[in-house]
Amino acid sequence: MVKANNFTPTSQKLHYIDPYQTAYKNTRISYQFGRKDGKKAVRFFFKGKPVTTRVKIKKSQGSSFDIRAYGGQYIYSAQMQREECLQVIITRLFEKLGFNVEIEPKLEQFTPDVLIKKAPYRIYIELKAYHKHNLCGDPEIAQAMKYFEMASRIEEESKEPASARMPPRVILITSGTLIDKHESVFAHKSQNHLKFVKKFYKKFILPRRLVNSMDKFIGKMMYIHAHKKFKKNVKIGLRKMNIKFPEDYHNFNTKEYILDFSNYDLLILDAHLFYNLLNDENLKQEAHYFRLIRQTRLEKLIINPEILNLT
Repeated sequence: MVKANNFTPTSQKLHYIDPYQTAYKNTRISYQFGRKDGKKAVRFFFKGKPVTTRVKIKKSQGSSFDIRAYGGQYIYSAQMQREECLQVIITRLFEKLGFNVEIEPKLEQFTPDVLIKKAPYRIYIELKAYHKHNLCGDPEIAQAMKYFEMASRIEEESKEPASARMPPRVILITSGTLIDKHESVFAHKSQNHLKFVKKFYKKFILPRRLVNSMDKFIGKMMYIHAHKKFKKNVKIGLRKMNIKFPEDYHNFNTKEYILDFSNYDLLILDAHLFYNLLNDENLKQEAHYFRLIRQTRLEKLIINPEILNLT
């Protein structure tokens, strides 16, 4: 074995499989035990090429390889890290715009990602921190609609005087690829919404070929279960809502349109409009990290969690 960059290998390369996502075996991540500066270490490889060397920082949990002991993280942690980073970005943006911000507020039995408040409105924000290739579609839109429905019911049942109430609004923001308005069931007069959604996502499931990235695997699992998620989100019954897609307001100033809450009940904001809004507000660091959320592979985040450490 060859010594390189002060790392001395003590094992052959071993294939990495996430212990909580064993169905996906094509991770293309491998690792090799060794020593660096006299300490236990692991060298990580992606597609056969060395990426980084990590010294062991804590005791391993269990008998199998624990990537966390070497500064890495599991798939679910990497996905959560994307969302947490996006929550920080949202907080900084709306605090700058003069809103009070609350992370993960309670809405009866539901938990939206963010709540922003400025009299007389209460705005729930649902975040979908997806890779740029993964689709944010009707199941996610239905989830945002569910929050508007529940918040509206609470306001209508409130015993407070009308002047003291805060009418709800909802904003859906994604770093992934947003469904086009003309492809959404909410832009069609379909008699069977569930059938429409199942048919739409079927084309993303077939053909059944091997996917070559974790994000594509996660995406495919999302698409397979999309109709179930849609059915679950519309279960409470949804009223007619004033939904605005990017196609409805692309000719307007994005910031002005968002902040005029009389324009919509639910506003859907795609990645490009949100990225431009961050830059327009001179939030350059936040725009940079939003781009990282959108473009960085899960494989990289698993090996290098520091990529999304927005402080």
